[in-house]
Amino acid sequence: MPDLKKRRHPSSLPSCSYGRRSCKLRQVTTLLVTGASADIQQVTDATGKRLFRPGTLEIDTDPSTGMMTMLPWYPSDQAAPRATKGIALFHLGRSASTLNVTVRGSDGGYNLTVGGPQHQIVLKASGGRGADVVSFHEAGSSQQRVELRNLRGSSEYDIQFVQTDPAAQRIQVLRASRLSLPEGALLKVAAEDAHRGLTVAADAPIRHDLELSTTTRGGTDQLSRKTLSQEAGLQRTIRPRNWESLRTTEVLELNRPDYKR
Repeated sequence: MPDLKKRRHPSSLPSCSYGRRSCKLRQVTTLLVTGASADIQQVTDATGKRLFRPGTLEIDTDPSTGMMTMLPWYPSDQAAPRATKGIALFHLGRSASTLNVTVRGSDGGYNLTVGGPQHQIVLKASGGRGADVVSFHEAGSSQQRVELRNLRGSSEYDIQFVQTDPAAQRIQVLRASRLSLPEGALLKVAAEDAHRGLTVAADAPIRHDLELSTTTRGGTDQLSRKTLSQEAGLQRTIRPRNWESLRTTEVLELNRPDYKR
């Protein structure tokens, strides 16, 4: 039997947090970053607690400053964390429903997946250099949302919200792809109405493709729109009236100013 604690496998995580092994686990959120030379430099929550001590990859175990609810796991049990091409973080609890992730990637960009067993956010950044700070709100729920500022000068972003319903044997995807965001601009994307609609907003003009799909044993049904243009400061929500017939259903579109939640 392998020593799971030595391998830092997620199965060896405590039931709640450091020093609190007796409390019950309510929610596990997984963060996975991949890509050549891509890594997570820091994670903070809405209260300002952090994962790493500043400037290091050492876990902050001080209860006054450390999150105390997240552990990293380096695939293949690499001895040197920065030599890996991926890292998984397992977070126990809600962290005030917000996780702020500082992720750095090379010219090729990075891939970042966040969520739980039934709801995930899949983010891909292409091009650029340096680090982004990506905020995930309500990750792992049907109302999950993400916001980021294009600090890297990335050429494109691809954001997917995935909902898996094991009982109905259905996978539902909300996707904004080929999203062109000016450098320095702020982007906000959200799953709406219990994952039945998608909202996109930015403080600068943007262009993107839209794809809503549902996959069952009978196949995949899909609704798509190409090269949608959107004005700065506009919040646009797209919601199909009938998810059982995406190709033919009426599509409800709501355009509103601002993006305050």
